[in-house]
Amino acid sequence: MKTVNIYLENGGKSPKPCAGWYGYILEYQGQRLYTRKRFARVEGTRQERDLVMLLDAMERCKPCRIRVYTEESYLAGGYERLPHYVNKKWITARGDPVKHKNLWKRILEQSAEKPLEFILGPHGYTEWLRTEIERRKKSDTAG
Repeated sequence: MKTVNIYLENGGKSPKPCAGWYGYILEYQGQRLYTRKRFARVEGTRQERDLVMLLDAMERCKPCRIRVYTEESYLAGGYERLPHYVNKKWITARGDPVKHKNLWKRILEQSAEKPLEFILGPHGYTEWLRTEIERRKKSDTAG
């Protein structure tokens, strides 16, 4: 099974719902290195944007192993807890409903054919993605 690397960057830092940009790069090494990029503006909290961004990238992949490079421990930790959430009928250890359950369910469905591995920390595309997101933000507010 082939492996696809996904490099994620969320341009919005606010935990409150607002419009924010994200960007990612898909990378696959075949006979040559293939890369695809995407940037999008999405309404929601930072965590919602993280989930939407991951889903967006996953849905562009055919069945494969996926290595996710991100600084967002929320994604890695949430993904690790998915079996627990399913077993507990989407209730957290505190007894609260899991936030963004519908997005997590879609990630779980996608990961059946596309298992995820998370690598936390900055990556080789971090600065470039941040620069491109900032450029898009400025263009967005200028218009």
